[in-house]
Amino acid sequence: MSPWTLKIMLLYAFCLHTTILGVTAYDPLRPRAPGVAFGLTPDYGTAVIHFNNGTSYPIAQVQGSPAYQSFMRRATPGPRTEPSALCQWVTQVLDRLPAALRLDIAFCRSADLTSTKALMSVDDPSSHQSRLAEQALEQIGLRQIMPAGRRAKNVIRVFSPDSAPAYNEKPWLVLAVDYDTHWYNIGLYEIGEEGIVSPIEAFVHGPRFDVEDQLEAAKEELQNNVSKLGNVQHIFLYGKQGGTVELLDLLAETLGSELVNDARVDGSVWTSTSYMAEAAHVRMDDIQFEMDPASNGAFGCKWRSKLYRDGHEEL
Repeated sequence: MSPWTLKIMLLYAFCLHTTILGVTAYDPLRPRAPGVAFGLTPDYGTAVIHFNNGTSYPIAQVQGSPAYQSFMRRATPGPRTEPSALCQWVTQVLDRLPAALRLDIAFCRSADLTSTKALMSVDDPSSHQSRLAEQALEQIGLRQIMPAGRRAKNVIRVFSPDSAPAYNEKPWLVLAVDYDTHWYNIGLYEIGEEGIVSPIEAFVHGPRFDVEDQLEAAKEELQNNVSKLGNVQHIFLYGKQGGTVELLDLLAETLGSELVNDARVDGSVWTSTSYMAEAAHVRMDDIQFEMDPASNGAFGCKWRSKLYRDGHEEL
């Protein structure tokens, strides 16, 4: 036997041994931790937990305090000495989580999270508020295991058509409108092959807050982009007032009644957060996540949760 043959055999044996160790370290019978997701809007926030049996449970919808609402509308961070309104909100939500999760919320009572400098956009994962939320959750043990998601993209994914453009077909242009009591947000997105949703960056902005005549402002914004909107194939409406007659009439006037009649309307405050909670659970229920050394730091994401033990009656 040549030396090279021996080396190859030893290398193969080593690789096989390593693979076996990796697979046997993964216990398919061990229940996965539930996925927990938080959604932030300018006025309130939501939290949802997704369980191993495939069900999602709304944890809380918490109305933001005046300080929270000011924080969510602020284009730049406040003074360093100002208490973190975001942490105050997170603390209220975590107080409603099951005791089985055993999260440490003391961090939120003393942390200074107002020094980050960035522009604000609730529907922008790179925004000031989004980054502070990730930092706060990481400190209390719920490390962000996936990039923050845009609310509009999540709604489109949930309510998108069953089919998707073929590989040789142009992406579908869709309009997403978030319409609530104190803000609205209009954005253009594309649904591509295999249902992949992508924002058209030049036509995706943050929400417009506390406009004196919100409907008129939305009308003006739509009319300013009417040339681009002529190619829209689907409309997605979400937010507490996304299905109001006034908004539907405005869209019909701009885009035509046939397109508006087929619009997908979501009046639930839970849709986007529920989608992210399920996605977090699916992400953790993966051997690649289990074997990734970086996931070891997510002590809030990996544990033998009491929620799945026999006889457990919480929730």
